[in-house]
This record gives sequence, C-alpha cells and structure tokens, in this order.
Amino acid sequence: MGGRVALHTFISLIFGAGMYHSGSSFLPGTLSMQLVMLAFSWGMISSPTLDFLRGLTRATICLSLFSVACIWGWPYAGVLLIPWIFEHIFVRGSETFDKDSTILQIKDISGNWRKKRVLSLFISSAISLLLVLTPSMIFDSNYYGRSVLPSLNQVIYNIFPKLFLSDQSKVLGPNLYGTEPWYFYLVNGFLNWNFIFIFSLLTIPLLIVQSLLSEIIKSKAPNSNQDAVPSTKLNEELKSLVTPTSTTTLVYIRALPVTLMVIILSLQPHKEERFLVPMYPLICLCSSMSFETLRVISTQMTNLSRNFIKLQDLEYGARTYSWLVLLISSAISISRSLAIYNNYSSSMLIYNPLFNLKQSHAELPIGNSLKTQILNTLKLSSKKENGENTNYSDNKKVCIGKDWYRFPSHFFLPDNFQLVFLKSKFDGLLPGDFIPVSHNNTITESTSKVISDTNCLNEFEPSHVFSGQPEKYCDYLVDIDYSESNTKESGYYMDTDTLTKIEEDNHIHNLEPNFSKMHQKWDVVECLPFLNSENSPIWVRSFYTPYPLRLILDKLLKKDSSNRWGNICLLKPSHK
Repeated sequence: MGGRVALHTFISLIFGAGMYHSGSSFLPGTLSMQLVMLAFSWGMISSPTLDFLRGLTRATICLSLFSVACIWGWPYAGVLLIPWIFEHIFVRGSETFDKDSTILQIKDISGNWRKKRVLSLFISSAISLLLVLTPSMIFDSNYYGRSVLPSLNQVIYNIFPKLFLSDQSKVLGPNLYGTEPWYFYLVNGFLNWNFIFIFSLLTIPLLIVQSLLSEIIKSKAPNSNQDAVPSTKLNEELKSLVTPTSTTTLVYIRALPVTLMVIILSLQPHKEERFLVPMYPLICLCSSMSFETLRVISTQMTNLSRNFIKLQDLEYGARTYSWLVLLISSAISISRSLAIYNNYSSSMLIYNPLFNLKQSHAELPIGNSLKTQILNTLKLSSKKENGENTNYSDNKKVCIGKDWYRFPSHFFLPDNFQLVFLKSKFDGLLPGDFIPVSHNNTITESTSKVISDTNCLNEFEPSHVFSGQPEKYCDYLVDIDYSESNTKESGYYMDTDTLTKIEEDNHIHNLEPNFSKMHQKWDVVECLPFLNSENSPIWVRSFYTPYPLRLILDKLLKKDSSNRWGNICLLKPSHK
C-alpha cells in the first residue's frame, strides 16, 4: 500500500498509549508483542512461488519468531498466526512470471506451488519447533524436576480445566479469576488506542466497500473484460495461472489477525487488558491500512461521480482527514500516558527509598546480575561476594496488605528484602514463596519441590499471608491512605482502637486499617500522592487534563475535586 501506511504505523507506534505501558512491562505478553511484530515484518511479503529455498527460509524465520512468542511468551498469540498459515498454503501471492517463461514452465510451477508450500510449512515448522521447543523443555524440565512444557499446561488448564481435578463437581478454570462483559476489549482498546483502535476494526468493512466500488467501476468501464496479457506465449487457459493475487486480497489477510483475536477474546468470559498486548503493533498497522483504504475509496467515488467534486480535492480531503485523526489520536494518547505516570507511578516509586537505606547495603536497582535477582526472589541462602552468609530469616520484611495487587515485582526490592502479604478482605489465592535453599542444596531442589499449600481453585491459603501484628513482624509496610479523600467510608480509615467499638459492623476495617494514621505504631519513611480512582471522573483518572480545563469540567458537571487524591506511604515500625 505504499509508504503512507508505513509512516502512519510508525507514528501510531511512537505515540500510542498502549505501547507506552506495554512496551516497558516485564511480562510474557510484552515478549510476544515484540516477536509478533518481528514475525509480521517477515510475513508481510507473500511467500515466493518461484524460489522454494527462499520461501522456506522466509517461512522458517517467521515461524521461529512466532514459536518463541507462543512457547516462551504468551501461547495464545498463536491465534495471530492462523491467517499467515492460510495465506502460505492457499494464496499464490503477487509474484509474476518472467516474460520469457515457456508454457510448460508456467504449468509446472503453477500446478505444484501449493504442494511445495505445504512441504515448506512442514519443514519450517519442524525446524522452528526444534530450535525453540528444545531449549525451553531442557530449561523448564531441569528446574521443575520433570518433563514439562508450561505453555502447553497453561493452554490445557484454560481450555480443558477439568483434567486438573479428580473431583469433577468443582468449578475450575480462568473464570475463577474474574469475568467481564463482552464489550470489555472494545472499551479497553479505545482507552489505550482511542481512534486508532476504532479504525483498526474498520479495515475489513472498508475493504469490502472498496471491493464493491471496484466491481461497480469495472461494470461501467468499456472493455472491462479485456485483461492485459503478460506474455504473447500465453493463451486464455493460462491467464488464471499467471495472474498474481490482488493487493486487496492480501490486505484482507493482513487485517484478519486483529479482528479474529478481538472476536475470540471477547467470547471468553475471563478478560484482561494484557491479553490484547501481543497484537498492539498490528492495531497500528490495520488503522494505517484503513486510512489508505479511505483514500482509495475517495478516488473511486470521484470516478463514479466526476461532476460532484474534483479528484484532487477529494484525495486531499482524505489525506487531511487521516492526518487529523492521527494528530488527535496522538494528543489523546500522550494525555493517557501522562495520566498513567502522574496518577499511578507512585506504586513503583515508593520502593526507591529502600535502596537508599544504610541498613540495606544494596546497590541501586540498575545492573544487578540475573543470578542475584533470582536468588533474591527464591529467598535463598547464598554466599555473598564478601564471603558472608545470608539466612532466610535475616531478610528484611516488606509487608503489603489490601493493595497487594499493586506490588510491581521483586526487581523493585533490594537484595535480602522479601515481600510479605498481610491478611486482608481478599479471599483468593495469593502468590506463595519458593522453598528456601539450605547451604547444602541447589536451586533446582527449591524450584522442583512440590508445594502442598497451593491450589488451582483460587482458594485462600492461610500460609501465604501473615495474620499477626505487622508492627512486630514487618520491617517496612506499604499502604495507601485515602483518609482525606474518602468521605463515604470514613470508618475504613479510623484508628484500630476506635474500630473495636464497632467491630461487628466493620470487621473489614480491622483487616485493612489505615496504618498511616497509627502514629504510635508506625513512622512514615516517605509518602507519595496517589489517585483515588473511585472518586475521580474519567477525565482525571484516565487522561491528563490541564488544570483550567479540569476546573471547567468539574464546574459544569458539578464534580467535587477535594476527594480525589490520597497517599501511598512507606512505613516502618516505631520501635525499630
């Protein structure tokens, strides 16, 4: 479709709010997204029909990248590969024959190209699986202590969950972790990509309109049935063999992955924002193809009614419209990215003071070796470089209660610090710890140990939380304080001594007290502002709105702006 599609895609990738937060995330979906983008860069050009070896090489590279995306990353990204497989087998492509090709050569190549494609798909699949699956199984089986393929287990659990249970009467599967309405991904896609997401879903409908207009124009054009003959040696029976696949057909296939993925994911009751991440670059590509298709449609409309408007004016209008949409979309995306950082980044920044504390003896969280991070995550006993031994019980305890889901990663904690969950109203399964490794054991003995205090039913495990007095056990505690902004649930932030008087009615408050207000038990190390999203309108919680505009909207819609912000605080016990 030309350089305009590439330029529009490039701009969308740069400014898209979806890329802002997904591109820097340390999640399997992010790895899949990056590799899917690389795979499509190889799969965008149709497989060559005339050169088997070149086609095999291209297919092997494309499938290898997809295999890494699915096996090492997120397995359901394989849905995005289905249109490419269809094209590889059933679509000849845009390659044309040489003018000097003989009739026998053309018949031979045209009659056998699909068999060669199937053969190349089989060979390239075997090579890519061998290159990707082998190291994955060796690594995982070594640390799990048995032959295992985690990506396959994940697919089986989500599609055939009953295979994991002996008691078939119990409910199992992804729905245990929450369900959302069918339009969840439409709302979420618009939130992260706004108009770019809308145009990505309009690609196929616009292509249908373009195809219909093309047929109308052909029917009205004189001598429309006389096709150009590429070679004088060809007769009528060979025209179908040498005619390359139309650009419109190829664009249909390029646009299919996004639509297919959105439909399949929307049909699943359990939905999460991160499930869309692997196809984010394809959303940008499809929206750019929609812009170009609109330009083509404008040209077709001009050909049908030449007296209505000048061709140059209509094409100029279509191009201007596409750039205007890109400009508005980029501005909204920048506003969204700024809001994410301004409103919610404190949940990560609050751990920075731990690296500056003298008692931690830790380096800044930049450049730590992977081994050090793994040992820290596994809570292992290991020899430090200075020869000192570190015991599991000597780790500093960083506790978190009701805001457990805001903890980013152990990479945000210094060495010899461990996360501890406090008991809260959440009654599902929280992550547990690996078995600590003693001085005479190895890492694999920890990772392969079968843990009994876990389940696949999302049932609460008491051993995963600390239910005692946190001020006596925790070295630090992270808690969000909405006491000044939350007026509807003031009891939620009352002191523990006061709560005992209304214990029966407010049992939840005993589980989730406002630690920041317990000045006799906790000292504040640092507090950072954190948005109270429940008390904030959409133009505050989802987008960065300049203060004058925010003030106008609040006044027009009669919104109270005094209860929107709280604090996320790093606390330490007063007696320590």
